[in-house]
Amino acid sequence: MAQNFSDENPRSLLAEICIAASNDLQISYTIVLLVMNALLSIIASLGNTLTLFALQKESALHPPSKLLFRCLALTDLLNGCISQPLYILYLVSLLTKHQDWRGDLCLYSATFDQITTNTLCLVSLLTSTAISIDRLLALNLGLRYRQVVTFKRTSLVLLFLWVVSIGSVSSSYPMLDYNKAEMFVGAAMCVSSLAISSFCYAKIVWKIRQHQRRVKINGGINNHGTLCTDSVALNNARYKKTVSSVLWIQLTLTICYLPIIVTIGLVSSKAPTSALYAAWGIAVTLVYLNSSLNPFLYCWKINEIRAAVKGIVSLLFPF
Repeated sequence: MAQNFSDENPRSLLAEICIAASNDLQISYTIVLLVMNALLSIIASLGNTLTLFALQKESALHPPSKLLFRCLALTDLLNGCISQPLYILYLVSLLTKHQDWRGDLCLYSATFDQITTNTLCLVSLLTSTAISIDRLLALNLGLRYRQVVTFKRTSLVLLFLWVVSIGSVSSSYPMLDYNKAEMFVGAAMCVSSLAISSFCYAKIVWKIRQHQRRVKINGGINNHGTLCTDSVALNNARYKKTVSSVLWIQLTLTICYLPIIVTIGLVSSKAPTSALYAAWGIAVTLVYLNSSLNPFLYCWKINEIRAAVKGIVSLLFPF
């Protein structure tokens, strides 16, 4: 059945991966992936649900910034509730003994998993980039930041990011065919997004250090010729803490996404093999791991979210 399926759709990369995985299946490896992804799916679903409720209650964050974090948490939640279960279904299709329908189940579960995962991951990357730009604007604009970066404008930007992500991924799947060239374009978009975020954070660190040197040299006088008061110092410390939080989120995202970018490059240039299937499985699991780690990063680095999550948990489990 798998061979006939390949003949019907010879250009489908996902079909080739399914055939390679099915013909040289490593049972124990696939079971480990299945169990890991099942646990990560539960953690991502519960953790990001709590995060969304905590962000709803939290009022210290600037509303546009909070909206960006909520979008990031939403994509992680959808990954845990939709994309990861589809990937688990794909792994189940590799373990089943029913040869007459395994090929179709493998193909369609893998296809829809790729569609949803690529869309949500692209939104996550673009949103993370938007957060880095937001932090740079907060530093550069100063008091004008709240006038320029409004809730309405941020909402329009996020809507645009969702439309671009859905349109880009949808155009890559005509008739459920997976085009290798478009995979390479997707990888290039991911690299570009990470590069922009890295530039923004490098610029932020450089400007903060430059400001600190000028204040130290001028004896506590800032760039505008005014004395740095306690309130100004407090705002600077709060800004640095926010930057530190989003920098950890960006670093975790980069570590989890780089393997899949490299694997996409290998898949685009080589025929699928059992080794490539194993690398693909690990890389995909790392992407899903990012969705499970983010709620812990929010609670660790953002005090307001941690306090809100503790309050929600204490209400649910008053013991």
